[in-house]
Amino acid sequence: MGVYENLLPGKENALTPEYLTVKCHFSSVRMLQKQIEMERRSGKVILSSATRPGGYYLPAAGDTMEIRKFIRTL
Repeated sequence: MGVYENLLPGKENALTPEYLTVKCHFSSVRMLQKQIEMERRSGKVILSSATRPGGYYLPAAGDTMEIRKFIRTL
């Protein structure tokens, strides 16, 4: 199971990197980030927020504006 399957839709449901590292059984946050990068490259849409508390999440259903905002941050 990848990171994508553990995420929830909506920025308000973002999961912290520390939580996901433990939940997905990675040895470090860096390993989590590498997995997220691989999943993104394979076409999965995984958004992230640096605003406290920050974390990773899926776009809310039908919310293309949320995806556009994220793309602008890259």
